[in-house]
Amino acid sequence: MATLPLGNIQAAFMAGGLSIRGSIARYAHGENLSGILPGDVPEVLAELSERLEANLMQAKATRIDAALSVEVRNPAREYLGMLGSMPRKAKSTSGDTVYYQTKKRGKVLAFYDKGAEMQAKGKIHPGHWLRYELRLSKPGESLGGAVTGADLAEGWPLERMAAMMWKEYKAITKQDTMKAPTGIRTAGEGKAYCRGVIMRAALQSGVVGDLVERVRNNNPGMASKELYRMRKALEKEAAGYGAGSELANELDGIFSQALGVEVPG
Repeated sequence: MATLPLGNIQAAFMAGGLSIRGSIARYAHGENLSGILPGDVPEVLAELSERLEANLMQAKATRIDAALSVEVRNPAREYLGMLGSMPRKAKSTSGDTVYYQTKKRGKVLAFYDKGAEMQAKGKIHPGHWLRYELRLSKPGESLGGAVTGADLAEGWPLERMAAMMWKEYKAITKQDTMKAPTGIRTAGEGKAYCRGVIMRAALQSGVVGDLVERVRNNNPGMASKELYRMRKALEKEAAGYGAGSELANELDGIFSQALGVEVPG
């Protein structure tokens, strides 16, 4: 087996064909923090096809990784500590990385501190950075059919993976850490956070229901519809706050924008 290094791309000539591994983002830009642009995939495949004298548009993808690096307000470990369980996927940790995976389907989610990784490699980048990766070792099964280089150049596999990343992220429960985020910068933000903790606790302990019942008893003539609206308003406000949900709300906004997902208001 002969290997040919092309930057960060490793091409190996074997008896059964040609194996290629590497990051398109790193090959195109020298780093993988900012991600890829729409034209990166077809340009990189065309360039590699020319250098390898092989038509990569006909190549079959046997593994596809999609990754998203986002800048967050607080240290990445606070968001990693917030991530809870996930239906039908086993959660595990290795160092500072949180994994969710299903071995049979060849799908792995990984969340880790991208800033710490860069620092360990001697690359200092300002801010706090969180990395989210979706790794498909059986892309044909996960994406509904075999994926070729031409498909990657067209873009539909990455579009489906972006939608999949959002769906999988939203399926993860967000744990209340009962620890104030370090990103709070003013007294007003601190008061809003404490109010949220109280509202969250009120929802979880059943106080919201008791409050509505008290209002009903003290106002016999109050319409049931008004009581219903009151309960829903309190539940909505309580669910939107609390220890942990501050971080979850931030990530929801960042991920939905980065992945091109419209979130109902």
